[in-house]
Amino acid sequence: MVCIVGDIIKATELLHYSDTSSSQETSYEIDIDPKYDNQHLIGRAIAEQFSSQSKASHRRGFNRRLRNIAGFDRTAKKKIINVFTIPDFTTSAQTRFVGRNTKEINLKCFLAVSVPTIYKQTNFRCGFRTTALKIILILTSRRDRQGRISTTNFYRSEDNGATFARSWFFEKILIQRWDYNYESPNQLVMIDARNRRRIYVSRDIGKTFTTRTLDFSPAVLRFRTDANIGNYVTAYDSYTKKLYVSRDISVKWNLIDDRVRNFHWSTAKSGSNIYKVYYEYLNADGFSTRIRYCNTLTMEKGDLDPQMTDAAPGNLLVVGKFVMTLVNDVNTSRPLLYVSQNDNPFRIAHFPSSLAKRRFHVIISGSDEIIIAINHQSNLTNLYISDESGTYFTLAIKNIYAASDLLYRLGYSFLGFASIASMPGTYIVSQVKRPAQGLLSRPSLVSLISFNKGGTWHPIIPPKKDRFGNPINCRAPCSLHLDVLTGDFLPEAALYSSSTAPGLIMGIGNYGKELTSVDRAIYISYDGGATWVQSAHYYRIYTALNHGSIILASGRGLQRNTVNVSYSCNSGQTFTDIQVANLTLNTLHLGPAQPDTNSLLAVVLSHDMVSGWVFATLNFRSVLSRECNNNDYIEWYPYDLYDKKKCLLGARYSYRIRKFDSCCYNKYSYSGNNTITPCLCTKEDFQCNYGFEIQSDGTCTVIAAERKTCLNDSTFTEVAYRKTPGNKCKGGIETEMLRGKTYWCKTLQVKSDAGLTYSLAIGVPALILIVAILIYIQIRRNRTRIYYDNDSGLIAPSKLEESTREK
Repeated sequence: MVCIVGDIIKATELLHYSDTSSSQETSYEIDIDPKYDNQHLIGRAIAEQFSSQSKASHRRGFNRRLRNIAGFDRTAKKKIINVFTIPDFTTSAQTRFVGRNTKEINLKCFLAVSVPTIYKQTNFRCGFRTTALKIILILTSRRDRQGRISTTNFYRSEDNGATFARSWFFEKILIQRWDYNYESPNQLVMIDARNRRRIYVSRDIGKTFTTRTLDFSPAVLRFRTDANIGNYVTAYDSYTKKLYVSRDISVKWNLIDDRVRNFHWSTAKSGSNIYKVYYEYLNADGFSTRIRYCNTLTMEKGDLDPQMTDAAPGNLLVVGKFVMTLVNDVNTSRPLLYVSQNDNPFRIAHFPSSLAKRRFHVIISGSDEIIIAINHQSNLTNLYISDESGTYFTLAIKNIYAASDLLYRLGYSFLGFASIASMPGTYIVSQVKRPAQGLLSRPSLVSLISFNKGGTWHPIIPPKKDRFGNPINCRAPCSLHLDVLTGDFLPEAALYSSSTAPGLIMGIGNYGKELTSVDRAIYISYDGGATWVQSAHYYRIYTALNHGSIILASGRGLQRNTVNVSYSCNSGQTFTDIQVANLTLNTLHLGPAQPDTNSLLAVVLSHDMVSGWVFATLNFRSVLSRECNNNDYIEWYPYDLYDKKKCLLGARYSYRIRKFDSCCYNKYSYSGNNTITPCLCTKEDFQCNYGFEIQSDGTCTVIAAERKTCLNDSTFTEVAYRKTPGNKCKGGIETEMLRGKTYWCKTLQVKSDAGLTYSLAIGVPALILIVAILIYIQIRRNRTRIYYDNDSGLIAPSKLEESTREK
């Protein structure tokens, strides 16, 4: 359904028009999955190249087929879909559902294989933010062969996508980038791609804009969005390396400092620190930095730690109460991680390993601890968890799956780790069982789960029956294995979990001795990973609405002839198909349409290089017509399966959740009624302290990595255990576990992990070429970096380098 009436695009009317761009080069975008054979996808893309005449014919057929889409649940006979198409033939789009108070979700689809004259390497990026305001903003763009922006269009909807209005204000303007303040959802700012000194400011969520010309050329504009402090926004000029701040959305700008390499707003939620900006100040040598701060309210600035040694540039991170950076050791030339807690002086982070530390991946930094994955060598990445100071780390698990050196140098950074938001203190990892046998092959992986923040790890218990009701015979070493990936350039999260849907986890995988690419299915857990069921459908993307009342699943990438979305209201026991479109589309996203956790609206975003962007809104209120009553709820008490007292992180949690087979929706006053009661402390509530390592029997044995207490004495006293960060237990054996013991220094041995071999199953000429390329890339990028996972993937601490390249 396509309509262009003036500047309004409606989903209820049709307008046919011919193609006038026959002279333009034809391109087609497909999604290449590196885990599978993609020859059939490449063949389809080649076969579906259209001439100018067939393009117009295809579009008319597209309109006819959309006209025939009923948008009905064939079982309930109720219309639940609204489909509209924006005939905008661009290759990327950024969509923001205004108001969602979460980090931006970045979706990037690219071609792993490039064929001249047939493909253009394209990127799709989409940031989703929503509100009860029902406003959707879409910025589409296309880049030329040199990577420069050649076309941009801006669209706005005020009714959850029922109609869209194109902003003719930007008809002859190219937009380089934009930022939006989701704490003050009226604020929106855009940078002109042709004239970087010109920006466009909106105070009514993109309805009207004011043009402002600046005295500098900002490459980055960044609102202070973690606390509602009004109109504060920073701007960074990557050419002059100057950092500015405005307290009135760009009316007046104040210079914070020059020679700035990287910066971050404070993540404090209250107090004077909410106005602080932390930044790297380049020293005169141009190769080292000092960590400084500026209070943007008073413009007071200075060194965060005057005694701090010079830091390596480009590695500043501000996460929670921690400020982190890297310093190169002058004696060993190895990078050292420095951590400042609550703006206190920096301290060196200590790790119980003498192995080299090549890459630091900060996965989580909650209020209590830091979780870091460290790449020690090409095929060895270990996971470490800190104490509450963020400076003393213990080994949580060895050899988790991570991007190879080649993928990392090509810009791919990912880890086999997932934090389960629906179950406190629960993590799932992919551990390498056997190394990869070829350069582009995947290693043998097994999945492990921890219910106590990485203290102990266990195989995932497989379901007892498959989706057809047949019994599953899976005994040790057979277990359930899931695709667990967190990182950059991942189109969707490998596992789904949400704090608003207690206990719900969804993932793709298989049962057996290891993770494979055959016999895969969606597996669902409603008790935080304790038990699992095999879903009736296998799709690549999935989500949930209304605290888990509705489960949605759909295919991702090129879908041939039809695009379906399946939904279940009985915890995945059965699914009903909904046809979104009866034509070939590249489906890119499936997710909630509103930030309200009680919402029953979902969106499907697809793309077709001939017909444009296809946006479908699904309203499940007509499917779940009944509001849940008291008889539809049960009390759920999550617990650690391996905790003898049936507690979770030292406490008994209680949730009021919907019954699995009740097809009803939670009313707006539903909250889950979470209650917490502390338990008595037992051994399960403690982890090995720094300098100790867990053994197979669960005890902690002392090791000697980086210990200095034995330089002059023959004995030392240390506590072998520490309470798990965030653990709420009280009493019990707490005093006994935290009592120090005396150890002989001569019993200590420096412990070193044995590396795994890495074989290359390629020919000698190809090997020589690849080694030469890697050496060249290594020379260009030969330095250790620190990365951070901000819920949208592992990303570099800032995008300032990327912004500089785009100039």
